[in-house]
Amino acid sequence: MNRWLLNHFETYALMFVFIAASMLFAYGVLRLTRRFFPALTENEQNEITLLSINIIGAVYGILLGFVIVALWSGYNAASDNVGREASALSSIVRAAQVFPPEYRDEVTKAVGQYDRAVVDDEWPLLREGQTSPKADQAMNQLFVALEHVDPKTEAQKQFFAAAVDRLNDALSARRTRLEQVNASLPNSLRLMMYIGFAVIVAFMSVIGSGRKWLHTAMLLGVTAIIAFNLILTTTLDYPFSGDVSISDEPFRTGALAQFFTR
Repeated sequence: MNRWLLNHFETYALMFVFIAASMLFAYGVLRLTRRFFPALTENEQNEITLLSINIIGAVYGILLGFVIVALWSGYNAASDNVGREASALSSIVRAAQVFPPEYRDEVTKAVGQYDRAVVDDEWPLLREGQTSPKADQAMNQLFVALEHVDPKTEAQKQFFAAAVDRLNDALSARRTRLEQVNASLPNSLRLMMYIGFAVIVAFMSVIGSGRKWLHTAMLLGVTAIIAFNLILTTTLDYPFSGDVSISDEPFRTGALAQFFTR
């Protein structure tokens, strides 16, 4: 559901709607509390009550902050991994220039077919959490192309060994990328974050204040901040989905750019 929302709506629109809905929810809870439990909201609370909300808020803030940092690190790791895969492919193309013409052309063509399969076929599927059999097949063909290479000179042998190493690097990066597509927060942890949000709203609603407008403003302000961070976790949780997803640009630049100019 979250992935579908990210793919079909602009992120800023989702943030606006979610924050507005969260603030409406908080205001509704506050209004109900004032109506049915007026004594709780009209009197100043004792130190134990204030200490409780401070502790709950601190624990929740630590949890939410930890989740955001972990997701941000995962997002950056996924982006770096895409760069490593593209860099490995570029190195294979450059190494192939030393091979005899028939092998050079075969390897370069195989790299191009895989690169185009990733960009044209697999990247749109990644947005939906899926992978491309066409890209898998193209990767297999790239292995076959390198197997056909028969280096003669010492230089060709060295560049062939380097190309094989880079192919293994590309395969490893691809495997990591496909694992990252569907790696997301456990539902239990996400549920805990939303329950914690509801608990904080409930506690803040019963914290009495002599100035109702100040009480309302503080509740809505805290709600907006928490809601923003919750939608941020959803955005970072799907690095290949939505309008802030990781770009396929590394597969279109450098030595790989030649495959997109025809």
